[in-house]
Amino acid sequence: MITPMAEEIEYKGFFWLPNKADARLSGTLRFKPNEYAILDLLGTFRLRSAASAFEIPLIVGRCFVSSSEREPFSKEEEITLKNCRFRSISSKLSSYDAEKIFIGIQFEKGDDVKFKEVYVKFSYLHEWVGISGFNVDKIFDENKVEMNYLKPEPIDIAKIGDFDIAICFVPIPSLLQLRLEPYPRRKVHLEQETYIRIESNEDKPYEEYLDLIRKLQHFFCLAVMHPVFPLYVDGGNSSKIIKNKEDKIILLPIRIFDKQLRSQISSREIPVQDMPFIFRCVENKIGDMIKRWVEEYDGFSSVYNPYFGTIYNEQMYLEEQFLALVRAIEGYHRLTHKDKRSHGLTLSRRLDDLITETNEVTKFLFNSEEDRKEFVKKIVITRNQLTHPDKYLKAVDYGLYLPELIVELIEPFLAILMFKRLGFSDYEIKRGLSNHWFWGSKFKD
Repeated sequence: MITPMAEEIEYKGFFWLPNKADARLSGTLRFKPNEYAILDLLGTFRLRSAASAFEIPLIVGRCFVSSSEREPFSKEEEITLKNCRFRSISSKLSSYDAEKIFIGIQFEKGDDVKFKEVYVKFSYLHEWVGISGFNVDKIFDENKVEMNYLKPEPIDIAKIGDFDIAICFVPIPSLLQLRLEPYPRRKVHLEQETYIRIESNEDKPYEEYLDLIRKLQHFFCLAVMHPVFPLYVDGGNSSKIIKNKEDKIILLPIRIFDKQLRSQISSREIPVQDMPFIFRCVENKIGDMIKRWVEEYDGFSSVYNPYFGTIYNEQMYLEEQFLALVRAIEGYHRLTHKDKRSHGLTLSRRLDDLITETNEVTKFLFNSEEDRKEFVKKIVITRNQLTHPDKYLKAVDYGLYLPELIVELIEPFLAILMFKRLGFSDYEIKRGLSNHWFWGSKFKD
């Protein structure tokens, strides 16, 4: 079950169009991640044409956060709203929906929306990485507990084009904040968050980071076999910096809210032992895997898009799930068998080819050769009836077996193909899938 992020934030202040700071309007920005981002203004912007009011590329502002958990007017923030579409406009009031919000910076034009680094907190990332800076000594004394925290060093995992990707660890609150606390301690609250850091030597367009975030999101989804979402995103721009005592340049954090990122929290916990593979198991080759995944992703979009579309869309009809997954199988065969006149092959031939090539793992999906043949037959008949219905042919009640066919056979079959593409050995795939909470029994010896 996936639930939306609960945090709701409100900013009050002044907003204006870039390069038109003299025409400021008082207003309120209200947003709840993954649900809405609404800007209500007292007044309307003076625009060259009425048509331009329906969509404004950038709106900037200077605001104070208004929240029950913080003092009103506690902190002034620079804000940029990107891709704003009108909700209602009158002579005295106007209201817009914003697609993206950047808190901590004002961009003057669309081409300026760039970042030098971006940090992403993915769901299940901390468990998948499995590294903690906490150490609690096991001293059997009811009056004494000894513990300490040493922040783990970042782990560089891949360089893809102009971007360096690393796993980094952030203690919250900062260790400096804890050390400067002036009062006797009644309690200590310290959490470690695990992030993916994407950085470049120079500011790069936000869309390039967004593309990488989506591809990494799907990589981790495959790793844990469950929908993964970016829960928190912030970035740094080289125009917003400070220097510490050692004269080291530090980029000030810019909070990013983007409707396209669909930040959601899953109510389901995934024990580490249920994940097909974790960081520690592939640490020596994770960089090559991620690099290959990202660089091949666009070329394999006919495989990945329908596959992940079924995982992230829980409301999709079974028939649509089935057709999407079959398209993914056909797409995988076309892309990996270009030397076999693959565009003219039948679906049954494609299935036979792929099952044969992965037989050391896929054989665990079937109890017998007859089961394997029945698997191919059911997929072909169901696909044909759903895409080319013929009222003169006897109808097949595919609804009786479609749920089992999808969940118990087609989904693990596609997972095997993708793991194979990443460079896993047959033994590693079998061992990994034996950890799966539902399929695991099929792959255990």
